[in-house]
Amino acid sequence: MSMNFKERLEYYIHCRRVGLELWKKVFERATKQDLQRCAQMLNMWQKPGTFVLESDYDVDVLSEFYCFNYKKDGKTAAQIYAEEVGPANADEALVLNGGLNSYSSLFVIEDLFPTEKTLFMSDLLQKDQDKFEFIDLSLSLSLPIGYVFYTRWVPLGEVNMLSGASLAFHPGFVRKFRRLSLPLKRKIKIKDKQIRRFLLFWQLYRKYGLPVKSEDIT
Repeated sequence: MSMNFKERLEYYIHCRRVGLELWKKVFERATKQDLQRCAQMLNMWQKPGTFVLESDYDVDVLSEFYCFNYKKDGKTAAQIYAEEVGPANADEALVLNGGLNSYSSLFVIEDLFPTEKTLFMSDLLQKDQDKFEFIDLSLSLSLPIGYVFYTRWVPLGEVNMLSGASLAFHPGFVRKFRRLSLPLKRKIKIKDKQIRRFLLFWQLYRKYGLPVKSEDIT
C-alpha cells in the first residue's frame, strides 16, 4: 500500500535524520591524508597545511565529495564503510543502500508544490530519464521553476531524496554551460569521470552559483 502525503513526509524526515548520522560516521573515518587530498582537489587547501573554507556550506561539500566521489583502491568511502562496518540497523541499511545506488547529475526544476514539499525535476545530462519526484524541505521553498542544480539523487523506496550538498544555478546557466565549462575542464587532470564532473560543477558553483537555504529537520 502506497503512503499518503503525511506518511511520505514523515518517512522522508526520518530517513534524512538517519542519513545525517550515518554519513557523519562515514566522514569521521577519513584520515588526515584523505581530507587533505580531498581539500586539495576542491581548492580548499592552502600550504603549508591549512583548510580554506569560504562558508559553512564548504564543509557539506567536502563531506559529500569524500563520501561519494573520492576513491581509495577504486572504492568510495560509502562503499568501504558498507564492506568494513555495515549498517547498525534496518534504517541505516535502507539509507546506506540508497546512498550506494545514488548518482549525481544536473537537474532542472520542472514543477513544484511548496505546500507538499515536492519537486518534479528532469536530468539534463541523461536525456532518456523520466521526470523524478523529490521531497525536499529547502529547495521546494527556495528555488522557482526553471532553476538548475547539480546534486545527488538518492532512492529510498517510495521517496526520492537529494544529497545534503546541492549546487544551484540560475536558469540561464544551461545556455552558457558549455562555454563556461571548457576552460575549467582543461585544468582538471583527474581521469575518473565521476570525480571530474563533481570538481567541474564545484568550480562553476564557486563562480556562478546561487545560495540554497539549508534544511532544518532537528
